[in-house]
Amino acid sequence: MKRAMNEILIVTNKIESSTIKRNFDKKKSFRWVYLASDYRLMKQFSRELGENFAVVNISDVLNQVADEIRAEHVEWIDSLNRANGGRLSWWFGVVSSRHVYYSKLFLYSCYLLALQRIWQHEETRPNLIIADSPGLQECISIWLQAQNVRVTVKKESACKRFQGVIRPLVQFLAAAAVFATRYFAALVTKSRATAHVGPQVVVDTFVHDISLAEDGGFTDRYFPFLHEYLSVKGHKVLVHPVLHGFKYNYMSIFSRMRKSSTRFIIQEDYLRLSDYAVALFTPFTLCNMIVTLENFKGFDLEPVVREELYLQPFFPVVQSILAYRLWHRLRQAGVELAWVINWYENQVTDKALIAGVRAAYPGIRILGAQLFIHVPNYLSLYPSQSELEAGITPDLMVMTGEAECNAVQKYVLKIPCRAGAALRYSHLFNMTERIENTSELKNTILVLPPGYLDETLEILDMLLDALPDAPSGMEYLIKCHPDFSLATIVNAFGREQWPNEFRIWDGNLTDAFQVAGMVVASNSSSMVEAMVMGIPSILIGRQSNLNMNPLAEISSASFEICFNGFQLAKAIARFYSLSQDERDTLIRGGLLLRDQFFTPVDADGLMEFEVTQG
Repeated sequence: MKRAMNEILIVTNKIESSTIKRNFDKKKSFRWVYLASDYRLMKQFSRELGENFAVVNISDVLNQVADEIRAEHVEWIDSLNRANGGRLSWWFGVVSSRHVYYSKLFLYSCYLLALQRIWQHEETRPNLIIADSPGLQECISIWLQAQNVRVTVKKESACKRFQGVIRPLVQFLAAAAVFATRYFAALVTKSRATAHVGPQVVVDTFVHDISLAEDGGFTDRYFPFLHEYLSVKGHKVLVHPVLHGFKYNYMSIFSRMRKSSTRFIIQEDYLRLSDYAVALFTPFTLCNMIVTLENFKGFDLEPVVREELYLQPFFPVVQSILAYRLWHRLRQAGVELAWVINWYENQVTDKALIAGVRAAYPGIRILGAQLFIHVPNYLSLYPSQSELEAGITPDLMVMTGEAECNAVQKYVLKIPCRAGAALRYSHLFNMTERIENTSELKNTILVLPPGYLDETLEILDMLLDALPDAPSGMEYLIKCHPDFSLATIVNAFGREQWPNEFRIWDGNLTDAFQVAGMVVASNSSSMVEAMVMGIPSILIGRQSNLNMNPLAEISSASFEICFNGFQLAKAIARFYSLSQDERDTLIRGGLLLRDQFFTPVDADGLMEFEVTQG
């Protein structure tokens, strides 16, 4: 049956566009809105639905809503944490995490508020809503029916629903395989027990495959200069590695750790089979947890909370339980701690480390280092009041500068914080002078895609849309993220539409900044570095997802956010036409910005990573 003009069809993005079109009269025009995060799929729906379906653009309103409701949403999660946080495993789950790359609760809340706003205007009220998931589909249906709107909900196929039902079992088997592989690799490479004599300063940091050379030489990209400083000061350093990007290939990295002069905590050397048994089955308790829940801003979010719990990623939960229990095993093994320096992103594994150290080593101080610029929509980076009350935040936080010390306390009443050496940004205090006449660089745009393919394609699509209206003769230098090869990006974007103006930059980022007249990026902290160097920056606003804007807290005339190709072309033209005097002013302003956000890497700054007990 064809839809009436006043009846709303709600589908998920797993439904074929041909199926959707069969529900509408081919002779009439309709409006549709895409409340889902997959940008490429949005483009596909737009092509396949055809000219009879006009999309309602929500990019700008979605950005506004996110700005307005962040604090309320964190308070709402805090209420859930207080009601359900009596169980330790709750803190290691996706709902409490606020991690926007694992949990979509904040994004879905923004979708619902954005829908509420466009619904207020007849010209933007949709006939078709494409939702990200069945849970969101149900939330939308509940709200619309409460507005006395006629709603038809088209469910996913039985096959897709069955895939969702068996997902926890598939995740369990995958997690079990990873940890079994790790355990076997650690056992095979272990030649003898490593003795850790005396109090150790534990440095918790991410370890990638490139972090260790074949001879065991260790390069810590998160804490450069710190290991050498602590050693010179006479401290014994013990690295707690958070392994990233290995999947099932652990034999080589464990072998290199064993031969390294840097001492590592390899958790498999201490954990017992009983620890793994508890850890592997904990996610099932989270999947079936019944939570105390209140509406958020008038919306019933129970369907998406229930969905998030059921679709709970297993690996972070399992690793969190193991990370928590590890410190008890280390204490049993006689390992003494001086203090702990945690690369603190407030992920569930960070909470597990803090809780585990506090339980096994009462009185040991934990320093949480956040040596990055905060992004407002990346909610999990900020500690919340309920987390502080539960004792799963650091004793002391070290930030890159005073401005970040103020920013990080957005959702807590008070947490000790100080500015320390901005270890990863030392080059900003030793910058090579840009050429005297920076106006000569105005034709060159440095494009910095993030580590997410769909977001990268969104940037390239908008640049392509902007080309006809942007100043002619521009050159676009695209520096690929290390997670993606050029071939991957070009093939996904489409070789046939790759313009001549796009050129790949193979050099390093520091050299790229030297030739850039402006920067175009999305979700890249390098934009802050560009601003410090006086380079104008343009953020590409997401069409149907949260904007990860590292410059949101920075007020500057040399920054713009653009949500379509026309806006982008205007911004490029504005920055292109800057005079040399205006560019010199930006460079001077950048130095002031540097002093606000970054602390020099010197003895005074490094001293902030030392902790006096008591």
